[in-house]
Amino acid sequence: MENDEIKILAIDDIPDNLIALKAVIRDSFRDAIILTASNGADGIKLALQEEPCVILLDIVMPEMDGFEVARRLKANDRLKHIPLIFLTALKTDKKNRIKALETGAEAFLTKPFDETELIAQIRAMVKIHASALREKHQQEDLARLVVDRTKDIENELEQRRKAEEETQAANAKLKQNQTALLHLMEEMKDEISARQKAEEGLKQNLKELEILAEFSQDLGQIMPPQQIGKKIVDLFVKELNWEYIAIRYYIPESDSLSVLAFNQPGLLTDKDQKLTVDRFNTMISKPGDGLSGYVWQTRQPVRVADVKQDEHYMDVVPGISSGLYVPIMAGERAIGVISLESETLDAFSQADERLVTTLASQAGIALENARLFEQTATRLKNIESLRQIDRAISSNFDMKSTLAIISETAQNQLDVSAVDILFYNQNSQILSYIYGHGFHNSGKGDINLDTKNSLASQVIRGRKMIQLNDLKGVNAESLPPNFGSEGFVSYIGMPLMAKSKVNGVLEIFERTEIKHDRDWYDFLEAFAHQASIAIDNSGLFENLQKLNIAIASAYDTTIETWAQTLEIRDATYVGHATRVMDLSVKIASAMGLSGDVITHLRHGVLMHDIGMLGIPESILMDPGDLNEEQWKIVHTHPRIAFDLLSHIPNWRQALDIPYCHHEKWDGTGYPQGLKNDVIPLCARICALADVYDTLQMERPFRSAWNKTTAENYIRDGAGSYFDPGVVRVFFSLLKD
Repeated sequence: MENDEIKILAIDDIPDNLIALKAVIRDSFRDAIILTASNGADGIKLALQEEPCVILLDIVMPEMDGFEVARRLKANDRLKHIPLIFLTALKTDKKNRIKALETGAEAFLTKPFDETELIAQIRAMVKIHASALREKHQQEDLARLVVDRTKDIENELEQRRKAEEETQAANAKLKQNQTALLHLMEEMKDEISARQKAEEGLKQNLKELEILAEFSQDLGQIMPPQQIGKKIVDLFVKELNWEYIAIRYYIPESDSLSVLAFNQPGLLTDKDQKLTVDRFNTMISKPGDGLSGYVWQTRQPVRVADVKQDEHYMDVVPGISSGLYVPIMAGERAIGVISLESETLDAFSQADERLVTTLASQAGIALENARLFEQTATRLKNIESLRQIDRAISSNFDMKSTLAIISETAQNQLDVSAVDILFYNQNSQILSYIYGHGFHNSGKGDINLDTKNSLASQVIRGRKMIQLNDLKGVNAESLPPNFGSEGFVSYIGMPLMAKSKVNGVLEIFERTEIKHDRDWYDFLEAFAHQASIAIDNSGLFENLQKLNIAIASAYDTTIETWAQTLEIRDATYVGHATRVMDLSVKIASAMGLSGDVITHLRHGVLMHDIGMLGIPESILMDPGDLNEEQWKIVHTHPRIAFDLLSHIPNWRQALDIPYCHHEKWDGTGYPQGLKNDVIPLCARICALADVYDTLQMERPFRSAWNKTTAENYIRDGAGSYFDPGVVRVFFSLLKD
């Protein structure tokens, strides 16, 4: 990629989507060239012209969908190495993801996508594309080397052919002259010797090419660094019979060289191998140590005929006489060293150096790809962990349980010894231990900022992160209780900030020195941010709960007041609504109803006769039989209730009871003439309870019925007036 120029191609048939993508990408890639195409055909044509670093591809497009575009791109030799990221609003089921992978896509994001995740994916794909280009160039160099070597072989064969022709001519002359024959035989002897040497050289070259081809094929897939190192060692042992081999890998966080893989004859047990690795890592632990460390610093291979005469050599393995040391490069960076040693003096040739240098170059590409893949996988895993915590925060307002999830996840994902979270009470200035994970002992208790100078208190006061890599010199009063038995060496305290307010402290405890990269600290800050959000949300939810309880209490009081209004008009109705409600709740509970349904049932039953407020008192208190016109007026009270309550949002789920409690099972009720299960269940329950209680009340136009007569009336009405199922539950309750 010339001058590290970044080109990003977006293919989408919706212009607004292209505009939005360009805006998001431009924020993070200001110097990038952003190309757009509104359909698949134009996108393929533009990809052939520009050869971008990354292609963002929609799935649903006219004429040619995203899957077909991906197949065509991956089928083109010039374009198949370009990473594809699907961006789509389709449901991200397993089938779509598998189909995307089958077409060759490297990633799959769902709209609306998370901008941070998109940018992270693009960064990873740009790096993968750059690595793929380097590998492509390496392959092209290798191909040119094969062509050059082939030409050399052809030239050699041509020279051999000419030599054979000369030999034939000489044989003819030998027949003419014995002296000439003897002379020619000597020449032929010399020629045969030279030919044998040439053939041996050709065999060596062919063997090198075979080794390079095999190694290139083995490293054609992503694999862990340890596996790459083992493949290099196995190749040297199997194909070249080299015995003393060490592959060292550079670790930036600790500025150290660590043995990735090795081979040494005579090590029979795992214990022997572990002791050898420990000795290697102790004696050559950082750049500059020994010939391996020297080569890492100079970035140049070194071939030593007699290591005892080299000032940089360290006697790690007794009996070594010579060595070959080659840096493993990733671009301009040295990321490791291949060390080959022998008990024989001057054991390695220039050809060996050339071969190992080529293998080291390929190993560098493979190790860098592995690092980028692991980095991308780690970031995606971190994003998923943060998403799980987001879901916990949004679905659970219990602060302690949410912080427990955050604490445990942080300890696992950050790979540290222990994590705890402290809550800070602004009023009392007390830090309370909420939850910890990874400690040998139990919680730490509360810390009073006025009397304690703990590390956590210092974080609260300073409002910024504190990191200590050596806790031996820290005052004991600043450390948590039981600290000495934990064996902690280093500490990080991160303030939990939300809206310029400190909500607490996230503490990290490590039993070794803390050495991590910038990504690790960014991830730590993300955990601290989410913990602060959880604490903040918990406070908001607690206040909201108090407000809802007050509103619910006022709501219930209002309903009870309305119900009592009916009792003021008619003394015989005193307690009627409450008794009907109690019986209705018992029946509903016995039928398996619960929760909000019971709440709405209570409200609806208390107000089941609210429509009677619209019926003239002269009709309600008439001691005689009502005429047809009066009954029509009485039958309007469910409609009056509906009109009165339907515009109140909280009453929508309870409205069925005052509106439908006079409907009958056989369809002869009012006001709608509903029948059977069409009548809402809660209204059917209220109908039975209402009639049962009303029959036992004194009314102006009749005397109260006794309990037995009322029960017989309910029993006789099953299947006509009342729901038979409700009747059965009613009588089962009476038996109990």
